[in-house]
Amino acid sequence: MSESDSSQNQISTPVRTKSRKGWIISTIVLAVLFIGTTISTIVLAFALARSNESITYEAMIENSKSTEEILANDLDVIIEEDAFTVSTDEDGRLITGLAVEVKNKSNQRHSYNIHIEATSEDGSERIAEDYIAFEKLAAGQSQEDVTFNSLTPEQAERLKSAKFNVVDVYEYDS
Repeated sequence: MSESDSSQNQISTPVRTKSRKGWIISTIVLAVLFIGTTISTIVLAFALARSNESITYEAMIENSKSTEEILANDLDVIIEEDAFTVSTDEDGRLITGLAVEVKNKSNQRHSYNIHIEATSEDGSERIAEDYIAFEKLAAGQSQEDVTFNSLTPEQAERLKSAKFNVVDVYEYDS
């Protein structure tokens, strides 16, 4: 090996080390920036989601018409007299439910949250209560859903003869 060959090796080795160190450092810096950006994006997304939920809920409560006005003008809530059912599945688990049908009588799309109570036949005692939501009902649209489906056997037995009443209705644009 000549003297010029050995000097080239000595010169090129430190250059490779410097470029390799620079590459490692820039990779680490980029990784840290990427992780930081990802974490801040996730935090921002959660914050926005929470603020939108609270705004929607607050707006629903504050901007909703009275229950009486909604039921008179915008929404039919139909609960048939024998709509509450109790049965058991093949494994002996209790299955309960109150079928509730609604119809949007307004000329706009709305969502509705409905609070329903089950009282004794004379109305003197509240046995249970539940909430049911109907989302994005178009003008004139009807929809059916089931509520009171998480009851104890004792509650289910008492609800067989209960009277069901709409307590509150909240209407909001969706």
